[in-house]
Amino acid sequence: MARDRVVTGEGSFALALPALVVLLGLQVLRVFLPSVVWVAGARLTVEQMGLTVLATFLAAFLAPLGFRWLGGRGFLALSAGGLGLFRLAEQLVRRGPWDLAASLAATGCFLWFFPAYVGWRRQSGRPVTPLAWGLSLGVAADTALRGVLLTYDLSWRPGVGPWLAVALLAGLLWWGLREEVAGRAGAGTGSPGWPSAPAGPGPPADGPAARLWPLLGIGFHLFLQTVLFQNFGRLAQFTGWSYPAAYGWLSMSNALALAALFWVLGPRPPLALTVTALNLAAIMALRPFPGVASWGAVALVVAHLVATLNMGMVLAAAGRPPVRSGLAWTSVFFGLGMVLFVGIALAFYSRYTVPNVFWLAGLGLGVAGIGAAWLLHGQGPAAGSEVGAAPRPGVAPARGARRAGRAVAALVALGCFGPPLLTALAWRPPAVLAVGATGSTGEPASVRVMTYNLHNGFDAFGTLDLEGLARVIETSDADVVALQEVTRGWLVSGGVDMVTWLERRLGRPVIFGPTAGDSWGNAVLTRFAVARVEVVRYPVRRSPLHRGFIWAEVDTPAGRLNLLATHLDHEPGHSAERQAEVADLLAFWAGRSRTVVLGDLNATPEAAEIRSLVEAGLKDAWAALGDGPGHTFSADNPFERIDYVFVTPDLGVADVGVPRATASDHLPVVVTVLLPR
Repeated sequence: MARDRVVTGEGSFALALPALVVLLGLQVLRVFLPSVVWVAGARLTVEQMGLTVLATFLAAFLAPLGFRWLGGRGFLALSAGGLGLFRLAEQLVRRGPWDLAASLAATGCFLWFFPAYVGWRRQSGRPVTPLAWGLSLGVAADTALRGVLLTYDLSWRPGVGPWLAVALLAGLLWWGLREEVAGRAGAGTGSPGWPSAPAGPGPPADGPAARLWPLLGIGFHLFLQTVLFQNFGRLAQFTGWSYPAAYGWLSMSNALALAALFWVLGPRPPLALTVTALNLAAIMALRPFPGVASWGAVALVVAHLVATLNMGMVLAAAGRPPVRSGLAWTSVFFGLGMVLFVGIALAFYSRYTVPNVFWLAGLGLGVAGIGAAWLLHGQGPAAGSEVGAAPRPGVAPARGARRAGRAVAALVALGCFGPPLLTALAWRPPAVLAVGATGSTGEPASVRVMTYNLHNGFDAFGTLDLEGLARVIETSDADVVALQEVTRGWLVSGGVDMVTWLERRLGRPVIFGPTAGDSWGNAVLTRFAVARVEVVRYPVRRSPLHRGFIWAEVDTPAGRLNLLATHLDHEPGHSAERQAEVADLLAFWAGRSRTVVLGDLNATPEAAEIRSLVEAGLKDAWAALGDGPGHTFSADNPFERIDYVFVTPDLGVADVGVPRATASDHLPVVVTVLLPR
């Protein structure tokens, strides 16, 4: 039975190595890319950062040299074993430059693994199919683990517990590597149709360019998986679902993708026609793509299934019998695919809104999948390939292997659905303090407000430190907090959903107001109930990073308080743009009483944009009551004041402070506002 061989005889232990490599590799990518942006980015231009990342990914083209010098077994051991070692080292270091160095080395090993594994398997006369399964299993396992951690990766968590968890994963990876190179992971030896090759290093291991070009699809696939298909925050924001609902939906999508892969890699002729038809249907259904798709979460699952099917085809085609020595063409097309991945990701996050980028990436992967399916269709079933293969005469899966396969399937189902179910059972929505006016006369009530630019979750030294940010907010004892630079799943910011994590950690609801795309913007965290909310984006001007503000009517003990939380353009030469944004903000405010305007305005007190706010009748809290210059940037060496709290004349100010902390690159501003009853 071909499928039994996929899941058991060649698969049960053979899946461990590629799945664990993908799991650890995705963790590494979510450290390497942010480290380049937030550590090296402090010293480099955007162009230099892009070149640094590109140079790292070009290391994939060195795979043929490693394969030639070390042989198939040695190069596989270097890539997989090195990934585990450097991932463990990365967990130990806690400062930006060392984190960057460890994650860079681990990323290089991750890039080498794919061609190393394909070459080693070809030499050994074994199918490459476990790589297709391992890729999907690794992605599903990564999502399951991140879901339990509220998307805040182990990589950024200090302490013994996270280190032991990573040590366990690295140990399992090294065990899987030992089983693979010893030939026990799918001890399968060669099969008819494959060139005779020694179990160890030796030619042949490569295929022709005409058969390997679909490997370009790996880049499109990884982009879609990391930025779209496995993005908790984006799905929750798009649908309005709770975190457990989004977690469960992503887990269901992964389970269906694994089931689709099981179906695809079995004998289902005519496979090429099926793949072509499914891709055409997906392209037509998903063409209107304003962010995720007009068909919503269901369309997301459909696209995920088709993407998984395409990647299965690509890797199945790459597993055809080798015809030449070395690893040149495999490395070239895989390397180009990975360069495509990082190139699309950098372009996406440099402009923040690239029209139809997901649809275009899906189209690229679809072309690769269709091409691979027709290559397999035209060449007929190949021995050693699981696609369309019939069982070899006289070969039947052992009863124990079938039991092992069922056990693996049960574990996969438990891993996909168990954590989301437990999360849903334990989930409690954050509480709000429902209060209204307690009287019309007497002493004014006080409300403590705070503005804080969170720097996408990264501290002043380039480390993702959400716990540090939470402690600063907690210590302030603020009732209402305006937050800037809040992300919901940005890959270049570690893929963390800051809204969900802060909401759970602080026990207060968070109102998110996206401005750049649907996953970056402003937020308001409050312990009071909110009567009305409106999220407004400023018109697009020169800056590629779009800005906006949140207007909220907050119920306080003294009645309603209007809140306008904003973040203005950050470019040094964009004063005209900031003045235009201030004009938009003031037009929306329209002189309402009982209003607090606060945020990161990226302008010093003497700037025209700040004068406009004062001339409109707003009172600068620090200018009224602050002691000293009140500098808020940068956190480790403050030299300018660019974060503000303004109040309308009918509100009083009791105290104002700028707490010192390096959990962000900005310092917060905390003001006690007095409201008449």
